[in-house]
Amino acid sequence: MKMNRKEYWEKRQTQLFNAQDKQDAKLTERMRKEYERTAKAIDKDIASYYAKYAKDDVIEYRKLVVGLDKKEKDLLYQDVEKFVKKRPEHADLMPVRKSVYKLNRLEGLQLSARQRLLELGSIEQSEFDNALKDSYERGYLSSMEGLENKEAFFRVDDKVMQATLNAGWIDGANYSDRIWSNKDKLIKTLNNEIRDGLVRGESYKSMIDILQNRTEVGKSDTKRLVFTESAHILNEANAQAFQDAGIKKYELTAVLDSKTSPTCRNIDGQQFLFSQRVVGINAPPFHPYCRTTQIPVENSEIVDDLKTLDDSATHKELRENGKALADRIKNDTDIEKRAKELDNKYKQLEELRKDYKNDKFSAIRTKALTENRYDLDDGLINAKEFNKRQDEITQKYSREKLSNQIRTLSGEITSLESDNALKNAEDIKNILSSVRPMGIGDIDLKGHLVKPASATSKQIKNAYDYLPTDWIKKSVDYGELKPKKVRRAYYKHATKEIGVSAGDSFRTSLHELTHRQEHVNPTIIKLEKEFYDMRTKGEKTQSLKSLLGGVYDKKEITKVDNFINPYMGKDYDGRVYELMTMGVDTLYTNPVDLMKDEEMFEWVLGMLTVK
Repeated sequence: MKMNRKEYWEKRQTQLFNAQDKQDAKLTERMRKEYERTAKAIDKDIASYYAKYAKDDVIEYRKLVVGLDKKEKDLLYQDVEKFVKKRPEHADLMPVRKSVYKLNRLEGLQLSARQRLLELGSIEQSEFDNALKDSYERGYLSSMEGLENKEAFFRVDDKVMQATLNAGWIDGANYSDRIWSNKDKLIKTLNNEIRDGLVRGESYKSMIDILQNRTEVGKSDTKRLVFTESAHILNEANAQAFQDAGIKKYELTAVLDSKTSPTCRNIDGQQFLFSQRVVGINAPPFHPYCRTTQIPVENSEIVDDLKTLDDSATHKELRENGKALADRIKNDTDIEKRAKELDNKYKQLEELRKDYKNDKFSAIRTKALTENRYDLDDGLINAKEFNKRQDEITQKYSREKLSNQIRTLSGEITSLESDNALKNAEDIKNILSSVRPMGIGDIDLKGHLVKPASATSKQIKNAYDYLPTDWIKKSVDYGELKPKKVRRAYYKHATKEIGVSAGDSFRTSLHELTHRQEHVNPTIIKLEKEFYDMRTKGEKTQSLKSLLGGVYDKKEITKVDNFINPYMGKDYDGRVYELMTMGVDTLYTNPVDLMKDEEMFEWVLGMLTVK
């Protein structure tokens, strides 16, 4: 199925881009005609000058620096007014009346050429506006229609489309910026060549050759812009559609033939996360006339090899399923990247605390204060300057400064921990959603949760939404659940009470809801027992209080094994375990921590594929 879907998308993208090439060719032809029309108009202006001022097909330069007569000025300004009236959005590009009336003949000819090229730029802008909007709409709708798990109704978001059209990409410029940059370059180059040619005494034919050469360069620039900008917008529309449909990853596919660039040939077939997508680096276009496209790596392609598991699942089968999902977590999400950023913050905080403890600035402060005293004693500074320096040195090298830095960084870490937990949970849920239905869906929890409007019930409901849907249904079908806010979280099956602590309500809610699953879903407790017996074989029990201290009773015991937390091996005489409870809450909030125990990481993920 994976190859079939890839071939399907490659064929679909080829058809889409072939259709776009035809549209680009039509736009290029329309712009070619506009360039020819503009060149003829400038040719006519140059011919008029040669008819009026040339002798033996040469215009003397002294005749060109003569001021325009009144009729010429009036006609030139009328042309300016017509342009501004027709293209008010470009009024700022034209000179005011006073400036026009100061021009000499050469400047008048240059202004006329400039005006005609600005008119050409305005037409080009309008043509591109319409063509690129059409490309975006076609690309977005075509991509959405091709997806397996698309929504029933979808449409182009006009605001997103316009933002995409306006956004800069290579060198921070968008298509409009490039149109006007090209026109500005063409205006300057042509007007300089008109001036230089007339100064050299070039013939009319030579001047027209110059005009034709510049026109051909302009046509070429515009053709390149048409094909490159349309490819960019079409790829952006595709990317937006794929992301709107929940696709996390894309694969690059190049047209491999004699024209393929080394860059595209090397990057063909590589896969990247949309969250790390950068045009020109790992997303097309990579160069002008680039034909490389992107196809979605659909969720269904990843899970073809997963087995449907029940209470007969073996440890090997659980780990095989888990490994497939673990690979997706590592390759298709930013979970490890976020953890690394947070770890760097921890290291910075540790260094600051060391500096604070050792009073890092003590020696520097003492030396600076001593030197300041010497400067006063030597008469190099007065008492006022001395006191000012004393205050500056004390403030710059104070422990209080380190304390403030520690406080600020601690706040950043707390915020980042919370933000990461939410993002991690969403990533894990999205990946599991490709295997089985996840979350509450249309299950009604009102009759299930006692006091459903309470804050604690809302916390429980939020946590429920990250469990498999059929697990939630088993819990609801079993009967009511009584949420309570407590200091130490618990689940009491006999009384149907679930206590959630205030400190980390999401994590503790997940933990205790998983304890409930051990009672309402016999498969979980069976598979947990098998895993626990295997992992802790030969392990002696130890007191949790001796290991962790805190609130634990001396009767609470555990088998430490190599679990990332000794509490995971807590011994309940086989009635319940802390394997899935801690496995699930850690998987969702701090999965990188669970990755330290590869076997358990894969086992927990495999368990979440069990019915």
